[in-house]
Amino acid sequence: MKTTVELIDIAEVRSGFNARRRVEEAPYGAVQLLQMKDLNDAEMSTFEELMRIDTAEAPAERSLVHAGDIIIRTRGGSNAATYIAAEPTLPTLPASPLLLIRVAEGGRVLPAYLAWLLNQADVQEQITYMACRGTAVPLISKKMLEKITLTIHPMEQQEQIVQIAALSREVQQLTHELADTRARYVNALIR
Repeated sequence: MKTTVELIDIAEVRSGFNARRRVEEAPYGAVQLLQMKDLNDAEMSTFEELMRIDTAEAPAERSLVHAGDIIIRTRGGSNAATYIAAEPTLPTLPASPLLLIRVAEGGRVLPAYLAWLLNQADVQEQITYMACRGTAVPLISKKMLEKITLTIHPMEQQEQIVQIAALSREVQQLTHELADTRARYVNALIR
């Protein structure tokens, strides 16, 4: 049976790393910075391209990105959620204005399912509505996001939805690769 909850009932929402000064790249820095430009609308499993930085002090463990976390954009045209499918190779901080969502341990929701759910049209409409209230620049705050209402499926259905979503992403990727290969083949024939 489906249940309706607010996001705060099933997950913790944390603000991204807010630098006190301009962040500069440090090629041998000990920490990676996950920025809006690094995200896609589905999942992330590679982290080699992230900017490396030095921080004045070691970041708190609870602020670091881990496998199973969800990162959501809070500004701009898309408030899409990205599921972190693998553990980053180095300590990784989400940059402000990103929000980190971590499902409560022993919770009743799978992290991959929650990421999928946050990207569904009805939830995205809620987020867009909240972000556009009373401001010229759409912005979703941590408190607003925590109040998003979600309809949660039973665990067995969550597992099925996650599997179907993964297969759907794989089909999209293969279709894209096929189109690229076909275009290269046609171009080679024409020349």
